[in-house]
Amino acid sequence: GTDWAQLPEDEFRRATRAFLDANYPAQHRNAPRRLHWHEIKEWYFALSRQGLIAPAWPKEHGGMALPPDKILAFI
Repeated sequence: GTDWAQLPEDEFRRATRAFLDANYPAQHRNAPRRLHWHEIKEWYFALSRQGLIAPAWPKEHGGMALPPDKILAFI
């Protein structure tokens, strides 16, 4: 897979946007209330598989091992 930490920032931003565009469920966008686990668990697992639940964590612990500049771009 792609080592997101090694991507130049513009490519990292494009890849992040592409992932979110392709995977973030439309029904979750701009929800008028806090969503419950049964509604978001598939999205949560998709984020987790990508390492986006804890992007700064080491890969061996489920993160992406992103350096500070990528964390700022992600946020």
